[in-house]
Amino acid sequence: MSRQQPTSSAVDYRREFKALARRFERAVGTLRPVRVWRDPGISPENLYLVLPYYLAERRGFADTARAARCMAFANACGAAHFLAQDGMLDSEGPPDPGSCRLADLCMAVFVREYASLVGGDPAFWRLFDGYLRDYFDALAWERSTLWSEAGARAVREAAFGDTMLRLGHKMAPLKATVAAAILLWGDPVERPAAEAIVDEYHAAYQLVDDLHDLELDARAGRWSVALWVVAQHAGLTAPPDGLGQRELWHLACESGALERIAREIDRRYAQAASIAERLAIPSLACRLTELRTRTGRALADALRREHILAAATDETGVPRSHCGAPADSATVASAVSADIRAIPRELHSFSVAGCTFVLDAPTGLVFEADRAAAEVLASLETHDPEAGLDVARMNHGARVVREVLDDIAVLAADRPPAARPAPSERARGDDVFHGITAIALNLSDTCNLTCDYCYFGDGRPGSGAMSKATAFRAVELLFEESLGARDLSIVFFGGEPLLKPALLKTVVAHARRKASGAGRRVTFHVTTNGTLLTPELAGDLARLDVRVLVSIDGAARDHDRHRRFKDGRGSYAVIARNLKRLPPGIHPSVRVTVTPESGPLPEIVSHLTQLGAHVVHLAPVSGWPMSREFGERLRSEFEELAHAELARMSAGELPVIGQFIEGILLVLTGDGRRWPCGAGRRYLSVDADGVVYLCHRFAGDKTYVVGDVRSGVDHGAIRLLLDRFLRRAEPCRDCWAYRFCGGPCYHDVATTPGDPVGESGERCGVRRRIFELAMWIAASLPDDVRRSFIEWARHRARPELDLASAPTAGA
Repeated sequence: MSRQQPTSSAVDYRREFKALARRFERAVGTLRPVRVWRDPGISPENLYLVLPYYLAERRGFADTARAARCMAFANACGAAHFLAQDGMLDSEGPPDPGSCRLADLCMAVFVREYASLVGGDPAFWRLFDGYLRDYFDALAWERSTLWSEAGARAVREAAFGDTMLRLGHKMAPLKATVAAAILLWGDPVERPAAEAIVDEYHAAYQLVDDLHDLELDARAGRWSVALWVVAQHAGLTAPPDGLGQRELWHLACESGALERIAREIDRRYAQAASIAERLAIPSLACRLTELRTRTGRALADALRREHILAAATDETGVPRSHCGAPADSATVASAVSADIRAIPRELHSFSVAGCTFVLDAPTGLVFEADRAAAEVLASLETHDPEAGLDVARMNHGARVVREVLDDIAVLAADRPPAARPAPSERARGDDVFHGITAIALNLSDTCNLTCDYCYFGDGRPGSGAMSKATAFRAVELLFEESLGARDLSIVFFGGEPLLKPALLKTVVAHARRKASGAGRRVTFHVTTNGTLLTPELAGDLARLDVRVLVSIDGAARDHDRHRRFKDGRGSYAVIARNLKRLPPGIHPSVRVTVTPESGPLPEIVSHLTQLGAHVVHLAPVSGWPMSREFGERLRSEFEELAHAELARMSAGELPVIGQFIEGILLVLTGDGRRWPCGAGRRYLSVDADGVVYLCHRFAGDKTYVVGDVRSGVDHGAIRLLLDRFLRRAEPCRDCWAYRFCGGPCYHDVATTPGDPVGESGERCGVRRRIFELAMWIAASLPDDVRRSFIEWARHRARPELDLASAPTAGA
């Protein structure tokens, strides 16, 4: 059989998986009533889909590209079949007919695609039959052994290797990729080793999945390997039903079970990577090593978080000052003596309203310091810490000071060594595999206002208005680039998008029809200057369920200074009248561009809420230098707003300030941000001519063009741009606030000469203070308010927050 030189190093994975997502949707059609894909779905994050390309890299075979695509599509359908089957087996009720039809269809396509490659070759089908037997044996073992008392023996050290092998066999049929590739190579010697990669990978994947499903498995009385390990280490004999995911996770950490699971996951990924190295498949080895490092880091951070919480509890088992949910089963850790003479770099202390707080940056945990701890922390920040510690000893006693230093040592301790991940390079721009799920459409590049701080300046890009054909093609591009994601967003932007209301309504109807046929959901947003938001048009937007963000800078005194019509008239009166006449279905957010001439922020917020604004985003003007005086004033006024926000939320009302909403959510959920926004990774912008830019702020700057709606998106250009921004923002990684802000805005980096972090120090200082205030609010809220806030905030759309924080461009 003729062989073709491997070319996988030049594979455009985005293009490959975009086509794969379209083909999968066409094959499944209306039989996709259930969510069969677990994140990240159809993307190179899913090793089964990219494995054919990695094997093709090892040694090319006849028609390599077509064969790799055929196997990747077959594996997409195969994975859908086995996940649907797994869901039906785990469910307590009768099988869902839709799921049954979906599983059967996907299996038929799976077999058909491999048959098109290998025909009726008996060698392949004998192997395939063996893979199916392994799969069914694994299911039978799971029900007969793992879900019974015999499962306790299965997780003992002597039997654990065989247990993990059985776990790996739950995806054995996908080893058809290996069998087909070996057959096409004509070299069966390497088949067992290549099959072992699949087993090792899936065993690690299954353990990670078990950790995510601890609560679901415990509630159903269904033992998983991870749950058995937790039970063994915690001395339990039955699934610990009644504990939530948070409590089960803490139990796993406290008992030592998570460290054992982390070691096993690390070992399985390492073994799979080692085999890939021996088989000379470097891309596959690198991918497995990346998974090993990423998973290890996540588990290590979780262990660090739980160790800190355990050490910070009192005799009741409740954290003394943690602002998140209490760890009900925590125990008091023994003191760790340490000679602390400076605040460790992992910690950040700050004060609000006379209270001192400590942030553990790697985990996002926030602790409130008592008077003694506050004095010790203040001493450690001076040039002569020992003198300050002596004063603290006189005020509180040497024993208390030693206890405070021990607490600081616990917070500063390294990750538990058992789960410490291998070192890896920083995240790079090529980590862009999740699909574009939001686009901004510049329906009109023109505007009826002439705002003096508009980042377009005197000129605007494009031809003025987007055509219907261009808009429809942009919607098609979003669906193509989303890689099968269920939830998508379209933001109408400009210029002033309401100059083209008919086009907006047409695009909404078109996108909604397309989404309905594909089993997707699209949310719509419009960013407008509000001058054309008449009651009639607002009613249409309400019926179309389009969320509205209005740019307004406060009362007439502040607004009309910068936002005028082309004839010089101020625009405030028109916008205020429109806001007051909005129909009940519209709940507008507003965006305020704050300049040094703006009035007091509390007065602006009060005025805008009286006009009907539900959320107010306060964004310091971009492109203007920020003086120290302006920065100090912003920090002071945001603190005043924080006090009002805390009072409002404590009284059971919804929060108002956009920056606080986002900051509090990040603090309470423990989520971090790796990037400042989704530009290039989940979000792109399209101008009126159909040119695609990294984000809406770059519209008109050809340096940041990353495609057009007709020829598609150039992901190579995106990777180069994001790599450039990451390199320039490298100093941000040493900042305690990096996990909350993700670094500076890409447009600020691009337009600021020299060091963007150093130049924007005052601007960064304001942003850091806002995060500190958000932590203070989060720490001060009652538990029930925290829970209701998280539920409410998570339903807010990400694109709206991203666009609201950007500088005004006409709208």
